[in-house]
Amino acid sequence: MTTITSHCAKNANSFHGKENKNSRLSRKSMMIAISSLVLSSTSLTAQAATEMPVIPEVQGAVVQGDGDDYTLKFSIGTTQSSAQYRGLEYFEDIVEKRSEGHIQVELFHSAQLGDDLQAVSALQAGTLEMTAPSTSPLVSMFPQFAVFDLPFLFPTPEVADEVLDGEIGDRMLETASTNGLVAIGWAENGYRQLTNSKQAVTTPGDLGGLKVRTMQNPIHLDIWRTLGANPTPMSFAELFTALEQGVVDGQENPWITIQSSKFNEVQAMPLSRTTYTPPSSRWYPNASGKNFPMATSNW
Repeated sequence: MTTITSHCAKNANSFHGKENKNSRLSRKSMMIAISSLVLSSTSLTAQAATEMPVIPEVQGAVVQGDGDDYTLKFSIGTTQSSAQYRGLEYFEDIVEKRSEGHIQVELFHSAQLGDDLQAVSALQAGTLEMTAPSTSPLVSMFPQFAVFDLPFLFPTPEVADEVLDGEIGDRMLETASTNGLVAIGWAENGYRQLTNSKQAVTTPGDLGGLKVRTMQNPIHLDIWRTLGANPTPMSFAELFTALEQGVVDGQENPWITIQSSKFNEVQAMPLSRTTYTPPSSRWYPNASGKNFPMATSNW
């Protein structure tokens, strides 16, 4: 599961310099405008990474801002061929067209600006405006996100949507809107699949000694150790090379991430489904400290 996040402007002085009242109001106006721009967007459904849908036409009238120009940097860890990046391209199209170019969106894929935790730190420092990290690396900041790392928690995607779009999901986003961050909503990664270059895994016994890359997350590590595997935490950006060089035997990620990252080029692909991981919420800078809800689509 992925959240889309941004930094709160009150923590942005290290990047933007000392702000006066007018600049704070301008920033607030920018974020209200972005919220309005995206609220009328059409859902973008994720398809196979090699068969990405055409980006829909942008609908809705121009949203008037404060007349100033802004640049919004949006960073993700997945590749340029991922469904998540495709969704960001649609977001870019909406914001730039409906702001008449007053808000320019710069997209950064493949952890170009750092992994999930580094991107969230950049939000807090004011050097990045938005990111969409997985929930798992953020457990140290928001312990409630750990529930999503329990294996076989959601029997179907529909159950996951019901939970995240309901009171529980809203309460988690409210709790996560702290530490200079504003959590906007949930995006979707889907169920995580185990792949490896050694053997098919049909029983827990097949995991014995298997070196599996995981995220730096205590529940992930404990689960894989309990099942007999040798979990190896590392950044997603390092994973392709680690598989290619045999540093790890396997990894686990949602199928669309596995496909778009071309892991099949460096390992055989026996599959086993493990957990459902929501991408975390979008966060964005907010000068007033209040939430301006931004509509999000499940990609």
